[in-house]
Amino acid sequence: METSPDNFHESSTILAATRECRLKLRECAGIPDLKLSLWAENRLSDFNLWDAEVGASARGSNSLDLRLQNDDSARNVVFGSLKTLAAWAAKCKDLEDASVESVDPLGQKLSTDTIGTYGILPSEAKKLGAVKEPEITLEEAKLSIESLLKLIVKLGSSIRKAGTASRLRNADRTCDKRKEKYTPLIEHLTFLLRLSDTPRVTRALDDYGTTQQQIHVPIVSEGDT
Repeated sequence: METSPDNFHESSTILAATRECRLKLRECAGIPDLKLSLWAENRLSDFNLWDAEVGASARGSNSLDLRLQNDDSARNVVFGSLKTLAAWAAKCKDLEDASVESVDPLGQKLSTDTIGTYGILPSEAKKLGAVKEPEITLEEAKLSIESLLKLIVKLGSSIRKAGTASRLRNADRTCDKRKEKYTPLIEHLTFLLRLSDTPRVTRALDDYGTTQQQIHVPIVSEGDT
C-alpha cells in the first residue's frame, strides 16, 4: 500500500513520534520484569511530564512542531531522539516476549520453560546450548531508555530557554515600534530601578520598636550652596 504525501508528513512529525513513544512505554508497563520497583511506570511518568512541559502533544500555536518549523536542526534532533526512544522501548518488550528455544543432546526442543522438566540447571543449559545469551540484555535496553529520557529533558530545557529569549526580543521590537506610547512607563520603571541603589535609613515609628526603612535624602544647607 502506497503512503500518501500527507500521511508521510503526519508520520514524520514530533506529535506522531511522541504518540509512538507513549504507546511503547505503556506496553513496557505491562512487562513483569519492568514492573519491579515501578520502573516502567516511572519512565512513563517522566515522559508525560516532558511532553506537558514542551507541548509535544499540543496542537495549534502551542505545538512543538509549529514552534520548531523554522529550526530544522532542533526539530530533527528531537524527532530522531523520540524515534530512538520508541525503538528501545519496543526492544524491551521484544526481549521479554522472545522465547528462546534450542535442541538438547537427545534431539528434543528445549525452552526456558521446559528446562526445569529435564532437571537441567540454567548454568548447564547454557553449556548445552539450550539458552542463548541475547546480544542486548534487558538491563542494557533499560539504561538506553533512561539515557534518552535525560537527553530529551535537556533538549526541552534548551527549547524553552530559546523560546523565552525569542519572546523577549519580540517584546523589545514591539516596544521600539511604539516607543512614544510606552515612554511614560519606561521612565517610571527606570526611576524605580534607580531607587533600588539609593541609600536608606531606618527610622523609629513609635515607642514599641516599630521601624521603617526610608530613602535617605541629604539636606543641603545654605552654606553648601
